[in-house]
Amino acid sequence: MKRLYASITVVICSFMLISQAQEVNITGTVKGDGSPISGARVSVKNLPHLVGYTNESGEFSITGSVPVINKTSSGRKTILATVNNNVLRFRTENNVTDVNIDLMTLQGRSLYSSQLKNLKAGDHSVNFNKKFQGINLVRLRFGTDAYIIKLFNGAGSVITKQSGMAGLSRTNLRTASSSAVNDTLVITAENWKHKWIDISDYNKQVNVTLFASNPWKPNGNLTRDKGMIQIAAKGHDFEMGQAEPIVSDDGLIYSEQPVHTVSFTYDFWMDTTEVTQKEFDRVMKKYHPDYEAPNSRSATYGVGDKLPVYFVNWDDAVLYCNAKSKEDGLDTVYEYSEINGTTGVLCMLMDLKSDLNKNGYRLPTEAEWEYACRGGTATDYYWGKNYKNYSSASIDTAEISKKAIWRANSYDIGMDVSGYGVHQVASTPANSYGLYDMAGNVSEHIHDFETLEYEYTDATDPAGPEQGDIHFIRGGNWGNDVLQLRSSSRNFIAANYPYFFCGFRTVKKAQ
Repeated sequence: MKRLYASITVVICSFMLISQAQEVNITGTVKGDGSPISGARVSVKNLPHLVGYTNESGEFSITGSVPVINKTSSGRKTILATVNNNVLRFRTENNVTDVNIDLMTLQGRSLYSSQLKNLKAGDHSVNFNKKFQGINLVRLRFGTDAYIIKLFNGAGSVITKQSGMAGLSRTNLRTASSSAVNDTLVITAENWKHKWIDISDYNKQVNVTLFASNPWKPNGNLTRDKGMIQIAAKGHDFEMGQAEPIVSDDGLIYSEQPVHTVSFTYDFWMDTTEVTQKEFDRVMKKYHPDYEAPNSRSATYGVGDKLPVYFVNWDDAVLYCNAKSKEDGLDTVYEYSEINGTTGVLCMLMDLKSDLNKNGYRLPTEAEWEYACRGGTATDYYWGKNYKNYSSASIDTAEISKKAIWRANSYDIGMDVSGYGVHQVASTPANSYGLYDMAGNVSEHIHDFETLEYEYTDATDPAGPEQGDIHFIRGGNWGNDVLQLRSSSRNFIAANYPYFFCGFRTVKKAQ
């Protein structure tokens, strides 16, 4: 696995204004094991604004309209949007009463909002007045119609690239007079495997049969060894991701879609707790004489043998994995040519490669991590609740604080107050797999490089792309809101400098 550090700027553009529509009328039933499934979500891939939910009889109905691209005599779209140098430019062919503009993170956190009123037909521009990096979304709302632009912003030359909006594929859109359709019906339900059904007509009846999801459900004592739990994954599967793209008022959870089935051909061991400061220091000092504990580890954020290690980057975590493998006489999973910097102080490994087939300690893949975090559940949280169950009521805060170390019982109490920062590992209940702090305390480094979203394909033993710029960080932390504590969350948010909120745990394949 090679690591790439170069970045380029890719600017997104292109969205459509609706002037006429093809009507959609899709009805049907969803069943499982011969019985109706209520509450199943049924949506149209290329028309994400059209969603139906099954009733107690398993029946659903999706009605609405298909957007159609207006064209001028030259064949060009009548509306075009571009983002360049933090300025959004767009053109309207007709007068528009209200346009709401939101700049958001990929996970839906607002960075900038504005509203334009009574726009005349013609060209318009908005300066975001905010520098931003990474992957972001721009949402434009014209009345009840909303369009999303994916924005890639970094350093280097500008490349302009046309992109579909709000999940709409230009190649799949047809004029109102055309009956040709190339689309997909997406069906999801808690505790059931999703189903994707290709459709060639937006006016039809579809009867769907789902099959039960098959995650491991522990029965009896868990298998433990040297602070690890054996996770039964071989022959099992789970539904990875978030079915509902809008789970909060913060906006879209875009990167966690589509829901897809992940299966495994092996069992694996996982640390019961996040690696502690005592264990990290002990192992690193044993195999790296130059090791220095980061001086940013302080009483302000928590210092102690039973507290999770933090202020470690991905490379620090990898060095620990190799050192732990050597200590136990196992293969080292990671290879590198040299260590750039001081070991333990945000060093960088050069020419890094990894072999996940080796029998040694390593960081978990994203799929392993989410499977283990869920603990056999299909709800947003491994204690059996969904995000929609929570509000701002104090009773909700009290319940969540009994389950996880998060903003309400750590960050919000204020600096220099007892309880601010990381807490002792295993101070909240474990999930059904015997794993502690999967939802909070510190977020955790994992193996996979970041991806924008999941593919529309099921996966066996996925390990992410072989190349990339940044590795994912999964799990909520002591500075996060409840939204980031969800098992499916791919969103890493830190209230200030990120390394104060990052730790890790290790896995190894069961032999």
